Amino acid sequence: MNLPIAFLDRMKIKLGTEFEAFLASYDTPVYTGLRVNTLKISVEDFLEIFPYPLEPIEWTEDGFYYREEDPVTKHPLFYAGLYYIQEPSAMSPVTVLNPQSGDKILDLCAAPGGKSLQIASFTKDSGLLVTNDINDKRVKAIVRNVEKYGVKNVLILNDDQHTIARVLPHYFDRILIDAPCSGEGMFKKDSKAVKAWASYANETCAKMQREILEVVPDLVKENTELVYSTCTFSEVENEAQMLYLEALDAGFKKQYVTSDFFDVKNGVAHLWPHLIKGEGHFIGSMIYQNGACNEAVGIGNNDQCVERKNSRHFVKPQRQDEKKGSNRVKKDRNARAEIVNEMPTVLKSFSEQYLNQVLSGTFMIEREKIYLLPEQEVDIKGLHVARYGWLLGEIKRDKFVPSQAFAMGLCMADFKNVANLPASSVQVLKFLKGETLDYDEVNAYGTLTKGFCLFCTEGYPLGFIKVEQGLIKNLYPISWRMM
Repeated sequence: MNLPIAFLDRMKIKLGTEFEAFLASYDTPVYTGLRVNTLKISVEDFLEIFPYPLEPIEWTEDGFYYREEDPVTKHPLFYAGLYYIQEPSAMSPVTVLNPQSGDKILDLCAAPGGKSLQIASFTKDSGLLVTNDINDKRVKAIVRNVEKYGVKNVLILNDDQHTIARVLPHYFDRILIDAPCSGEGMFKKDSKAVKAWASYANETCAKMQREILEVVPDLVKENTELVYSTCTFSEVENEAQMLYLEALDAGFKKQYVTSDFFDVKNGVAHLWPHLIKGEGHFIGSMIYQNGACNEAVGIGNNDQCVERKNSRHFVKPQRQDEKKGSNRVKKDRNARAEIVNEMPTVLKSFSEQYLNQVLSGTFMIEREKIYLLPEQEVDIKGLHVARYGWLLGEIKRDKFVPSQAFAMGLCMADFKNVANLPASSVQVLKFLKGETLDYDEVNAYGTLTKGFCLFCTEGYPLGFIKVEQGLIKNLYPISWRMM
């Protein structure tokens, strides 16, 4: 691999006697990882049904290495949202943040959403997760992942940091800033990062990072915990930014990261590719409070379990803004949105016919779509909103039509009409490709009745089908289909 000379010179000074081992790591294979979605399945149950060999990732209980030759992204369990493909080192910042149930959490630079999904697993999808990315296209990946992995207590934003600080001042219990950076830690994994390094030099990225950090004092409140992370080795993008934050407001105090797995010096963690099975990363932690804080923050296993909540929370739809050069999803201030505490009539009729559990909470009807708002509602006026809560479906010809997001947020036991097929079934593959299904073969795995049916594999929903006069209509969305 041809690495930039300036980068090599700096790393040789920084690493000293370890430099040769560091350089040799670029000739080793890239480690591939997945993280189990514990909102849907426990790690133990997942390991019983996953067909390929896995090796545990040391710093998180729900993360595993998989073999690059195994087609894990083509398996039906992937489409069921039971696991997320994530670089192993990228699983570490959230373990330091250590979200708790009920927290109000901001993931400020979130796309494509892997760390946001991990946060939701930690909180068991409680409290409120505000996940944001300023990039118009990348925020769409967050929406898709949130839908696929069944996260409901969520507000997805396509906004800049200044707007969020103005609308939601001093609001958050925890903040994750996985900052855009020069990407030095990804050189082995992504050759494009090497080519981009000359254009996005360390100082250029550091300036952009300071612009993000300068609003953080307006986002925090007493005892807000913050994790700052990057995938670079540059001190001006890492340690210097921690010092910058302390200089902005004396209330920011370093929390000393502790770890049995990473190189920790002066309270911050470095993930070196020659020392771990993963790519390069930096993690620092702070707390905002008036007094000094020397509390240590550990990197290690987090005891997580699958837990079904009694309360459900739902979403708010937004429209695409057609402004010049912008695809942002923006709240239409002229649109009439009805917010009610009781289930809308059309949804109630659907629920009585198809659901085994009653949905409860605050509902929103906007542009014929029905959402269930998060358990911790927030005033979103002035924000560019891509998703707010759980999208249940829409009203068509005075009837409720369930959404794909609704299907992915359900458990199989929630729905009355179910077809549950093994992952090896040809019909499952046909469903994921949007093809016509064989009525008799599907019916053999669950008595099909007229109307909507939750199509599942190995006990986990993939989407809806509709049964009409001995025929099956495949409702799997075009944009979700297996290619």
